[in-house]
Amino acid sequence: MAEVVQGLGLGGQTLAARAVGWHRRTIRQGRQALRSGQPIVDGYERSGRQRIALKLPHLLAALRALVDPQTQPDPSFQSTRLASRISAAAVRRQRLAPKGYQEEQLPSTETIRCRLNAMG
Repeated sequence: MAEVVQGLGLGGQTLAARAVGWHRRTIRQGRQALRSGQPIVDGYERSGRQRIALKLPHLLAALRALVDPQTQPDPSFQSTRLASRISAAAVRRQRLAPKGYQEEQLPSTETIRCRLNAMG
């Protein structure tokens, strides 16, 4: 990308941004990397929230242990998913009480619901 812009000469960055749709910041980073010979590390991987599976590695196994006794096949037999008679909020409350977790240590009810749905 930087070599193409450099080959266009003066105004090449603007021309490439308009014609091809490249973002000017990306073009500048590419030109900087071309000049220095080193790739530019932007740190994108380090941004954002930490995944719950990394933060609480045993959470999925604990959720499965709480929910498995409460599950049954779909009553209509129209899908392969399992139906649970326990809500995500109830799972969160049951997880809080016996294990001694603090309120802020556990994920939200919405996160638990998403994890349960992902497990089927």
